Amino acid sequence: MSDISISDMKSNGASVGSGRIKSDRYKAEISLKKEESDLEINIANFNYCDPEFFEVEYYLEGVDKGWKITNGSTPVHLFNLPVGLSRIHLRLPGEPGSEQILTVRRAGTLSVWYVLGAVLLLAAGVVWIVFRNKSAVKKAVAQESQDDAVAAAVADPKKAAYRTTRLTDEECMRLYKKLEQLMKKERPYTSPDIKISDLAGMVDTTAHALSFLFNQYLAKSYYDYVNEYRVAEFKRIVTELDTSRYTLTALSQKCGFSSRASFFRHFKNITGITPAEYLKNIRNDQ
Repeated sequence: MSDISISDMKSNGASVGSGRIKSDRYKAEISLKKEESDLEINIANFNYCDPEFFEVEYYLEGVDKGWKITNGSTPVHLFNLPVGLSRIHLRLPGEPGSEQILTVRRAGTLSVWYVLGAVLLLAAGVVWIVFRNKSAVKKAVAQESQDDAVAAAVADPKKAAYRTTRLTDEECMRLYKKLEQLMKKERPYTSPDIKISDLAGMVDTTAHALSFLFNQYLAKSYYDYVNEYRVAEFKRIVTELDTSRYTLTALSQKCGFSSRASFFRHFKNITGITPAEYLKNIRNDQ
């Protein structure tokens, strides 16, 4: 089985020193300062010379509902990591035995203030009990419990995780419309070598902003977005061409897929059936 390795990590654009990283084959741990809220993780697979040709699945505990996918040339980028502990799972697609867990410890001072606030609330409650009648005491205790619950909810980093204001909704909408126009007119997805940085340059933005658009605004990865266009291109081609003259591999290359395996996997994930089943259905309808 192939293994993946974390080759480098950056926070806020700067490489994190090795002194803050502890790792072995299946787990790693990194310590971030309180001002370091973003994390960029570069993945390597020594069975491949070109990182474009292997893929990695990942998810952030408590935030992502399922595995996301990227390839070795595009770092896993996480925004606004909360104070405290976060865990990121990484593995080769469909290979549980290759899974690694990265624990991120981000320093902060917010939790100290919440503890102090709880102590002050408790002290106020004691004074209230001494100087008020029984009815007022019950009301104060109930209010104190409510305040503690609110403080605990605010202090819970999982509820505030992954929020960012790097792009407004209006900016995201403008960028999305510009990207859709490019995809439909220029069809850059037909190139198997297209990278997120290439696509960003075509719409006059940065790879960082485009990554935010996909992950936060569209709730999908860059590769999910591009491969949906490639699958749609395959459907268009098979209705307009005599497909008997082409192999499935040749057709997939026309759509921009770099390999037959990648084509079959993404096609079935998107449509629920294999390309061969889709072609059979098309021919039966004709």
